[in-house]
Amino acid sequence: MTMGLTYILQLILTGITNGSIYVLISLGIIIVFKCTNVINFAQGEFVVLGGFIFYTASLLGLPVPIAFILTVLFIGFVLGSAVGLFGLRPYLLKNIPAGVITLATLGLSMVLKMVMILLWGKMPVRVPAWSGENTIRFFGLSIQPQAVWVLGITAVAFVLVLLFLEKTLLGKSFRAVSENRTYARLLGINSSNMLIVATIISAMLGAIAGAAITPISYAVYDFGLTYTINGFIAAVLGGLNNPKGALYGGLLIGLLSSLSAGLIGASFSDIVVVVALLAVLIIKPTGLVAGVSGGRK
Repeated sequence: MTMGLTYILQLILTGITNGSIYVLISLGIIIVFKCTNVINFAQGEFVVLGGFIFYTASLLGLPVPIAFILTVLFIGFVLGSAVGLFGLRPYLLKNIPAGVITLATLGLSMVLKMVMILLWGKMPVRVPAWSGENTIRFFGLSIQPQAVWVLGITAVAFVLVLLFLEKTLLGKSFRAVSENRTYARLLGINSSNMLIVATIISAMLGAIAGAAITPISYAVYDFGLTYTINGFIAAVLGGLNNPKGALYGGLLIGLLSSLSAGLIGASFSDIVVVVALLAVLIIKPTGLVAGVSGGRK
């Protein structure tokens, strides 16, 4: 295997790993959007909080599986429920325009950022890799053991969310609200309850991403907006009305960022991503896979 091909394959491997995190972030954004028509700009803060809380749990000496589960449950059921109940529900009940609520979520992200500064400070934190730091090498390629965890956890979380939406009664109720809120209300489905379900799931996905990626990168208080923007772009690329689009959009963002940074220069990676976004919006404004399972009506 030539050095050039090895280098490109290494960039692809890195892109897939980073893209996996964007898949989870994008999926969280899409789930809330389908239920509320609101873009949750606090989604990235769930990721950073996942890293910080997992770090704290690790400092307490908790085993990795216990620390991971507690992190996901706490952020999902406590923070996710709070965001749904107090951050989104009051605005939606008053029929405030979705654009205004989206701005409110941006304010919420700033509040969460201040809380993180107060609790953990401004210095980045990192936890040891779950399976050690020894690099796995094959066919000239190198992969960190934690990257394998990231890929595996992303795959499991993505499949579980899709199974929940398509196979469970609660998931079908959520889909009914996301596709036609008025008709769902006539069927006796409480749209407010589905909103809470959406924010809990999105918060859990953010926590999973944050806890999984922290051993590779760092948890830093001001990374949230970056995560949100990349996740939002991935959601738009894949299709905001289709959860399956998160997979395509997230991996595409990861690959474009990694390949452009490695082949052209890190300063050009954001430009390449934006150009790709504009191209998709011009050629297929509904996203790469929009319309496969229907959208909001």
